[in-house]
Amino acid sequence: MEMFTDIIFNEFNIIIEIICFCLLISNMAKEHIHFNISKLILFSISFQSYVLIEYFTNTFISRIFTIPFLFLIIYVIYRKKFLQTLYLVIISYSMFAILGAFLIVPFRFLLTDISNNSTMIFGNIASLIITLAATHFLDFSPVYQFILKRDFWFNAIILNIFIALFVVITVSKVDLKLTIAYYPLIFFYVVIAVLFNIALINSKHKIIVQEQIIRQYNEYLPVIDKLVDQVRARQHQYKNDLNALNSLALTCDNPDELKSEILKNISVLSNENTPYFLLDFNLKLIAGFIYTEHLKAVAKQINISYNIHNFNIITIVPEYVLVELLGILIDNAIENSYTNDIIYIDINCSNNKLNFSISNPGPAVTPEIVKNFFKKGYTTKNMDVNSHGYGLFNLKNALDEYNGTITLDNEILEHKQYIKFTIVV
Repeated sequence: MEMFTDIIFNEFNIIIEIICFCLLISNMAKEHIHFNISKLILFSISFQSYVLIEYFTNTFISRIFTIPFLFLIIYVIYRKKFLQTLYLVIISYSMFAILGAFLIVPFRFLLTDISNNSTMIFGNIASLIITLAATHFLDFSPVYQFILKRDFWFNAIILNIFIALFVVITVSKVDLKLTIAYYPLIFFYVVIAVLFNIALINSKHKIIVQEQIIRQYNEYLPVIDKLVDQVRARQHQYKNDLNALNSLALTCDNPDELKSEILKNISVLSNENTPYFLLDFNLKLIAGFIYTEHLKAVAKQINISYNIHNFNIITIVPEYVLVELLGILIDNAIENSYTNDIIYIDINCSNNKLNFSISNPGPAVTPEIVKNFFKKGYTTKNMDVNSHGYGLFNLKNALDEYNGTITLDNEILEHKQYIKFTIVV
């Protein structure tokens, strides 16, 4: 009878915990639970297996199985991808653990006789009430989306916090009295460990950013030097061209022949389309990068028409990030253009924000295209989906980080339909 009571007790506590996890996950993922027969069967098997392992094995060993079984249960219920399910489990478990850690403090003063059973039931019911209130009044989806967009090093911090909280919860399940007695010390060491990891990863992130900046400077600044050399050579050639025109005027007696030769020389000079004006930009890294992209287009016999309203670019976005943003847009335009096509680039800066638009021949923009264009993996290119469809997704995420905006529409240029991207950041 006692064994049966203990099993019921375990099931009751685990059900409350799973309900709390599902409430948090439904809030973060913006999805409701939809059960069918297969889901119910898989859920029942997973749940009962976990309850039996929880009861018949050593408490510490049983806690080791918590995350795999919780992962399996959440996967069965929501059918998310592996990585998404893992993040949902880690975030919801961490939130639940933090809530439990805060509840330990009042328990220490309110309960004179602490037993694991009564305290766990009381604590889980309190956690359920708080979780219900929190998920009703608060929206945790930005937390989930924020973590999904972060890089490996940020997620490593989340994993470290999760491991620390998991250890604390495991110890509390084994001996709650001991956990409460040493709660201040445990809390202190957990905070120190988390802060140390944050400092370590922040330092690593700075090194990565510096390496990226150095790489871009090494790649694009020599291009500017090359462009400066071309300007100097062009100035020298310009003097030669003036001398040639002067000689024509002195040596050619026939007016028609003189006119023909002058027009021929002017035509040769007019065919010079090197964008020397890029040297006027205050951001030399951007100038070098755009010139590199210009050469890519020339190699494919694609023309680029520039309309620069302001050469003094002022924005909160670091220059190395701007290179990444503009690179995605310009590369996308070049890849979707063909021989003799024209790409139109418009650059302006006002109110400390860069306004950059680029137009290339493209299809009509429909609501469906706008809806899917910036989703991960979406592509309109007839190429390998594994190598495309992530650029615009990454662009949108980067713009969101700096409170930037992107718009997508059509325009008619030279009797041809163009697709136009505009970013303001």
